[in-house]
Amino acid sequence: CLANQDPTSRNTSGVLTVPTSVTTWLADDKMKSATTGGSTAWNTEKYLNIWVVSFPDSISGYAQMPAGPIGTDGIVIDARYFGKKNNSDKTFPYTEGKTLTHLIGSYLNLYDLWSETELCGDDFVEDTPIQNAPTLGCVDYKHVSTCGDNPVAMTMNFMDNTNDDCQYMFTKGQLKRMHACLVKDGIRYGLVQTGAVQCGNNNLQALQERAADPLAPALTPKSFSYRIYPNPAQESMNFEIATEQSAKAELTILNAQGSIQKQLFYTISEGSQAFEVKCSDWSPGLYVVRLKVNDEVKTEKVVINK
Repeated sequence: CLANQDPTSRNTSGVLTVPTSVTTWLADDKMKSATTGGSTAWNTEKYLNIWVVSFPDSISGYAQMPAGPIGTDGIVIDARYFGKKNNSDKTFPYTEGKTLTHLIGSYLNLYDLWSETELCGDDFVEDTPIQNAPTLGCVDYKHVSTCGDNPVAMTMNFMDNTNDDCQYMFTKGQLKRMHACLVKDGIRYGLVQTGAVQCGNNNLQALQERAADPLAPALTPKSFSYRIYPNPAQESMNFEIATEQSAKAELTILNAQGSIQKQLFYTISEGSQAFEVKCSDWSPGLYVVRLKVNDEVKTEKVVINK
């Protein structure tokens, strides 16, 4: 729903039209700041910011996953892919607004069904099949992946790349993972608590009820929570771990080949603590972070950019 209050509690339509001298943007976050010709984000802990811009033909949009820099959090999308369009142009198959659905999935901690950096990489959702590549266009059912035991690709899933009129679903596992962002102690819990948006009758209550879905807590153990920032990282990455009691923590970072890049052991006390890991001499690419606190394990992906 569009916001009806801005960060200063003034009434708003939720839509800003910002004049700029920039005609074509790049995927470098410059549109997210007024100092570089764009529009500075509203409080990203309470608002989902969406920048609608003009991109080169090779870019449709991108989203920042949870635990990234606060100032750049949100989604950027090319105007051609935003909203519903006139379907008379059959050469452009992205006219139903589902590119934004895909990007909001990423914003709520879903990965693509396929990996750009790791062949047959996992998206950490149990009820989605492993895919070797994005699916383009619209394909017949039982399009088979080349991974493992040749699972049938879930081409109708919003986290694939098929045409808009061939996408129609998230799985229950994906739903659980998204809801886990919105429950108490979830990384995007502030979106549920904000009073800056109302649509329909008592919409805030509906959001809170959805966030309290009984499926979600299984993904957010109460004994500890953590976030990684920045992500993508360049020189170093920070791990902020919050626990309800003192515990032993084991941090393992694997490279794209599955080899251990770094392994560290900590004794952490009750509360929140931060640790820094230097990565300036690591190769660019995707890394898997495995954090074990006592007997509980959480896994996340981190990208190293140079």
